[in-house]
Amino acid sequence: MELQESFRAPFLQLAWQRHGRIADLVGRGDAAELRSAASELHCLSGEASMLDFGVVADLARHAEEAARQGDRPRLSKLIADLHTAIEAVQAGGQATAGETGG
Repeated sequence: MELQESFRAPFLQLAWQRHGRIADLVGRGDAAELRSAASELHCLSGEASMLDFGVVADLARHAEEAARQGDRPRLSKLIADLHTAIEAVQAGGQATAGETGG
């Protein structure tokens, strides 16, 4: 928990940057952009997992899968859910895995 609090602010800065890039890439929408979005999501998932922000990690993992499959409707919903999960972390919540249904 102490580690999580020490790295919350740097994590949030990076998470918002990644989220912005992901949304931009998905908005452009071709296969190369979706692959790049999947890579960003993979990194975000790993970063969130290391800090035990489980909801963010799980949503990023599911969104990565949707991006790799080209499932745009599911990906769009997951990106919106990811935004909400990052906001929860920003508000001081842990956003742990038990809070998401994936």
